[in-house]
Parts: sequence; C-alpha cells; structure tokens
Amino acid sequence: MVGELAELIASLQLTAVYVTHDHAEALTLADEVAIMRSGHIEQLASPDSLIGSPATPEVADFLRLGGLADIEWKNGNWFLAGSTYQIADMQNPSRNRARILIPTRAVSADEGRASFQGVVLRSQFRGDGHLAVVSPPGLPSVELQLLSKVRFRPGETIPISVDADQIHWFGAYDQITQKERVATC
Repeated sequence: MVGELAELIASLQLTAVYVTHDHAEALTLADEVAIMRSGHIEQLASPDSLIGSPATPEVADFLRLGGLADIEWKNGNWFLAGSTYQIADMQNPSRNRARILIPTRAVSADEGRASFQGVVLRSQFRGDGHLAVVSPPGLPSVELQLLSKVRFRPGETIPISVDADQIHWFGAYDQITQKERVATC
C-alpha cells in the first residue's frame, strides 16, 4: 500500500502531508520528515539526514538508531560514564562529559577487537539477521544494539567491539533550549 501511495503522489505531482508512527512508512514516502515530541518539531530533515545526523538523543532514540550513552573523559580516553569501559579516544576534548549515539552498525561481536564484554538482554530475528541488545556488566542503563548472523541467548556474555569512527556526538545539546532547537530545524 505504501508503494502504491508513493506512486500515486509522484505520478499526480501532488504535495501530501502524511502522519504516521511507522518509521518505515515515513522514511520511505517522505522527502522531508518532521519528528515531533511534546507537540513541537524536534527535527525536520530528509530521511538520510535524520538517520545520519539525528539532532538530539530523543530523535535517535525515537528512530531506534542504536544505543545512547553518557561518556566521560578521564586518563586521556573516553569511557562509558561510571565505568572502566573505554569507548573512544580524542585529543583535547572541549568538555569532560558527553552524550553519544552508538549506532547499531558500529557495534559487533568481534573477539579479536573486543573493547569489553556485554551481557545479552534480548535477541530477535529481523529479515537481515538477529538484532541483539547487550549491556556492559554493571551498566544496565546502557543498551547497545548489534546485528549478527547468529542468534545470541539472553544472559550470554559476548565480546563487544565499537567502531569509534561511527559514534555520533551530540555537541552542545544540553545547553540549548527547546525553542532554540526548533528554530535550528
């Protein structure tokens, strides 16, 4: 039905406003998507921009782009906040704490490159593999997602590797107001 609707809109050269909670429909049909939260537009952008550069942690969470985490700078590296799990390094950070998105594509179960161990919370089959949600021991608020060809069992401990080059940093998000965020969309 979505394909037929898209074809009809294109062939008749119509402009349409389509309201849905289905991410796949919105990203498939739209040239621009408005993500709304509490009655305000959180981000207005093309589907590619939304996926590649979510404006806020809330947009990333709503689109289920991966795991959100607070990190802190100590001893010359970035660590998951309140832990010894190193996540990235960067020279001369402008602040000591940050909020990041660790996209699903950045996480793998690679024994050879493992940064730390993770406990599998749940796993479900998707058409392209098994989506596992894992958490570093002692950090239940951090839920990372990874796509695997094998199904992991809940409670299983697996090696976790994070490609730091794919981490999305949320800049000065915490220091701007809702009004300023809407104005920048």
